[in-house]
Amino acid sequence: EEWCMASYSQPAAADAATRDKLWMLKDAGANCGDGIFVLNGHNWRTVVAKARAAEAEARRELPFVIQEYIEKPELWEGRFKYHIRMYIVLRADMGVYLHHRALVHVANKPFSTTQDELEDTQVHLTNVSKNLHNTELFHGCPIIDVQQYFGPERFERLRNSLGAAFRAAQPFMVHQVNGDDFAHIGADIMLDDSGHPYLLECNIPPCIGNYNAEMLPEQLEFFHNLFDSMVARFVEAPLLGSPGCGAAGSWIELQAPREEFRPAAGPMRGLNSLAWKLRERRAAEASATAILI
Repeated sequence: EEWCMASYSQPAAADAATRDKLWMLKDAGANCGDGIFVLNGHNWRTVVAKARAAEAEARRELPFVIQEYIEKPELWEGRFKYHIRMYIVLRADMGVYLHHRALVHVANKPFSTTQDELEDTQVHLTNVSKNLHNTELFHGCPIIDVQQYFGPERFERLRNSLGAAFRAAQPFMVHQVNGDDFAHIGADIMLDDSGHPYLLECNIPPCIGNYNAEMLPEQLEFFHNLFDSMVARFVEAPLLGSPGCGAAGSWIELQAPREEFRPAAGPMRGLNSLAWKLRERRAAEASATAILI
């Protein structure tokens, strides 16, 4: 609310371009497409009221973040907003690897930025959890070969964008115990109409629960290959000293590992293990609460 008041209650807000500019307001603690609103200078009071209602329902202050809206996205089939879910492995030695195939998440309805459609989630949200319930409009999850789809120039832009994001994580990565430790990440990428890639968010670990039991055979094969090749390349290969049982071709090296890995020492050692245990505990608590309800 303070950001909106500062942005739209000043004389400069009378400028049409300022009031028309779109933003995404997101509850940083929510997932599955919940807690997301499209905001501008015309509907901000309505959006703020909805955010307050969400906090009242949660009985706590929610960690909302605001992002600039990509107003001219590249469109799937020339009509629909979309993003690409890419699967990435980040090793403790700062090696970054991208799975060679990815899933396309497509909005159900044709893209529009008219004021009366800003609240239509099927126009603006590309989240599978939100869209799969409309069986008539849902696009499924098309599978692409990342390098073929992007082409050399756009793929190099993607490499640079992801590399910058993961280099920013380096201060945390120095707390790892073993250079072979890794995180499995679901990175969401959106392209604008010039082909520039934007990293929307990283999900650690990525949820695949929204791909329901009736997923298409090609999607089932996609996930089998993803996890089989990940285990072969990043678990079995380091343990057995093997090249990964043919899995190397499934993963593209985006960033080479550091030549020397020094295990962490001191009180911060193993911080990633502690974070994972905390996540497991919260998941167990949430499951117990659901059963009681």
